[in-house]
Amino acid sequence: MDLRETLAALPETPGVYLMKAADGTVLYVGKALNVRHRVSSYFPAYRSGGLPARPQHPKTRAMIGQVTAIEVIPTASEAEALLYEASLIKERQPKYNVAFRDDKSYPVIKVTVHEQFPRLFVGRGPHEPGVKEIGPFADAALLRQALAAIRRVFPFRACRTLPKRACLDYYMGLCAAPCVGKISRDDYRAMLERVFRVLEGQKAQVLEGLTRQMAAASAAQRYEEAARVRDQIAALTELTVRPRRFLPSEALDDVRRLLQLPALPRRIEGFDVSNIHGRSAVGSMVTFVDGKPDTSGYLRFQIKTVAGIDDYAMMREIVRRRYGGCAGAGAGGV
Repeated sequence: MDLRETLAALPETPGVYLMKAADGTVLYVGKALNVRHRVSSYFPAYRSGGLPARPQHPKTRAMIGQVTAIEVIPTASEAEALLYEASLIKERQPKYNVAFRDDKSYPVIKVTVHEQFPRLFVGRGPHEPGVKEIGPFADAALLRQALAAIRRVFPFRACRTLPKRACLDYYMGLCAAPCVGKISRDDYRAMLERVFRVLEGQKAQVLEGLTRQMAAASAAQRYEEAARVRDQIAALTELTVRPRRFLPSEALDDVRRLLQLPALPRRIEGFDVSNIHGRSAVGSMVTFVDGKPDTSGYLRFQIKTVAGIDDYAMMREIVRRRYGGCAGAGAGGV
């Protein structure tokens, strides 16, 4: 391997890199927002600009001494690279990716497979009965970005308990609403299988399967299904798991269109509840004015009328207290 030429040919884009030994064994798998910059940092003698190199760990020096080839898998973003990285580490078991081995502190995707319509969420800690785990992953924030982007293509369930009517996620295209029968159990499970495969770095295979399904639906004159699958193919092909960044006016216009408002909203208040195993329950309210956070309007509520874990009842309490005239208009606790 001509190292200087190899490093110069690496892309300055997001991706996964595999460092290999002479016999083809994968020594290390990593991800990067800028592959060339990240991989070059392992080889200080070839750094441009005469920049001083940081001291390397002895294990890193030992690994670098064995590297004879570097393979790169380009991705649309660093968050998508995170999915490929975790999948390749699990598949190849590289000698120098020791951080992932038996370490319960790394985030995983948990799937409640014991439920009729399983939900997906990011979690940590020991394995739970009836819960499938995918991972671990190195970066919780990037993992949540990736999962949110995939959910815009395959709208899986994320709520803790199935509601009795379709929630806002359904109307935003983020959930298939199994709670009200908008999707069958078999179709939901098939969708989850595609989610799992994308999470395991098999996006190309999923696209091939969707293309075959679209062709079959079209041949059978199931044109509505064919159009839906076509849209999924387009969205998955262009999948970029960077968080969407709004200007305030753009965000407000999205809210206006979603809620079919006659004008842009001036003031938006959002609520959330949290508790520790049903204890120390609190509610919080954040406020936006003209699309920008207004911290003077933030409120916190001590839950007073609900015992145990009942997020819906807690939400009813804090919304009633807020708009019943009991909470006041300033920041602080209530």
